[in-house]
Amino acid sequence: MMTHVSGSLAIVIAGLIIGNTIMKMDLNHYVEEHLRYFWKLIEKFLNVFIFLLIGICVIYIIQTPIPWFMYVAVITIVFFARVIVMIFGGVLIKHHQLSHFQLV
Repeated sequence: MMTHVSGSLAIVIAGLIIGNTIMKMDLNHYVEEHLRYFWKLIEKFLNVFIFLLIGICVIYIIQTPIPWFMYVAVITIVFFARVIVMIFGGVLIKHHQLSHFQLV
């Protein structure tokens, strides 16, 4: 029997569980700072990798022959969508974190 589960969502959920568990531990400031830097670096590499794969998949999904500039346009659109999500996502997360700290 096959379960239809998204691998990406499973990784996100695992990251949330592990991240919350580590944040509850009593780590010194030096270790916590390096952990945050490490995971931010990994996050950036994985985001680039995922969006690169999406761009490549879009090219292979299209069965009809189309001009090469359409391939370039699709990859460019995916890249800029990634940039927009990263910018606005970061702003929303910062806003949420600031409002959370003000309430406490």
